[in-house]
Amino acid sequence: MARFCEARERGGLFVILDNARIHKDPGFVREVNAAGGIVRFLPPYCFDLTPLDNGAFGMVKRYLQKHAWLVERVGIEHALDAAFRSVSSTDAHYCFRNCGYI
Repeated sequence: MARFCEARERGGLFVILDNARIHKDPGFVREVNAAGGIVRFLPPYCFDLTPLDNGAFGMVKRYLQKHAWLVERVGIEHALDAAFRSVSSTDAHYCFRNCGYI
């Protein structure tokens, strides 16, 4: 909490957290507030606005399913590398455009 107090003296502290249950501990939020900080939580996870989940990971998953033998032959790290490389720049562009980022 000492760091929080120091941050407050320098002009405030904003703590931004995701919605993991562990981050919503009322005691932690009270301590930050008592030290002059402000806690804000990110909006809930939204599949439709996440370019990787909304397309790219599906492509990677399908690649790994189709090439399951590759995991056994070269190991998971190399298989994942090949799977991610299989997503073309056009596909990646579509994923980001579909989510409204471009």
